[in-house]
Amino acid sequence: MVWGESEGCRVACVVQSEPVEIEFPSLEGMISFFNECYRRTVFFVDESGWVHEDFDRYEQLYDEFFS
Repeated sequence: MVWGESEGCRVACVVQSEPVEIEFPSLEGMISFFNECYRRTVFFVDESGWVHEDFDRYEQLYDEFFS
């Protein structure tokens, strides 16, 4: 999470030796997006109980949500 006085709280991806990248405009936006990922089976649980992600559908939904 990063905080800016003018932008408020945002969710960022931090990778060592890389610039910080804002992934979600807010914590609420991230949670809404993840809920929608489960609703549309972008995230899904297999028969062994492992969570998986359909990466292509994730990118499509992300663009739909945040573009």
